Amino acid sequence: MKLIYFDPACGVSGDMFAGALLDLGLDFAGLQAAIASLGLDVTLKLADVSRYGMRARKFDVLDTATGRPSDEAEHVHRHLADITELIERGKLSDSVKADAIAIFELIAEVEAKAHGISKAEVHFHEVGAVDAIVDIVSGAWLFNELGASKAVCGAINVGSGTVRCRHGELAVPAPAVAELLKGMIAYSDGIKMELATPTGVALLKHFSDSYGPLPAMTMGACGYGAGTKELERPNVFRIMVGN
Repeated sequence: MKLIYFDPACGVSGDMFAGALLDLGLDFAGLQAAIASLGLDVTLKLADVSRYGMRARKFDVLDTATGRPSDEAEHVHRHLADITELIERGKLSDSVKADAIAIFELIAEVEAKAHGISKAEVHFHEVGAVDAIVDIVSGAWLFNELGASKAVCGAINVGSGTVRCRHGELAVPAPAVAELLKGMIAYSDGIKMELATPTGVALLKHFSDSYGPLPAMTMGACGYGAGTKELERPNVFRIMVGN
């Protein structure tokens, strides 16, 4: 049985999740073709980087026209139905589509609860941006390629302090993340920033079968996905694969 262990000791984001899976040697060219089928004007970039002396893979979604991160180029608000339609038109397997849509539905549920509205009324902005759509579809495509039988998620370091979003300055974890974390194991070791994003936590919640410490397994490969910021520790998300 192929077992994978998610190790979010320095948090997790959508790009860190994809970077760690790609670091395991999964097909980057195949992922590029899958994302191209969505018809978005983006370019995927994968680079080897160092985070506090540790090698990792950095996954980026760039606006094709400008070469800049896509979240800097686009300010489009989308509803769940818009994102579902976008994913459905892609040349993706049924399982990848189902996983990606389910992750967005999970985010819509917690956003709706946080703001007292229905899922259909949720007006995505941060999570509806192109880079988040690509991160979630990429995570679903790569996880399906990995083909794990079971996934266990360790304790998630959420960070501390505040984070600025369209609703203003919110305490970490933000309400939607706090709702996503229900049933999961979370903690903070005092780093003053948001370490676990809604996209990253939703990916972990959807794909994890259980939560807890590293289970007994015959160790195989380890993949490391780099975060954007440099911290006084390796800012990486780790995926361990074994049997």
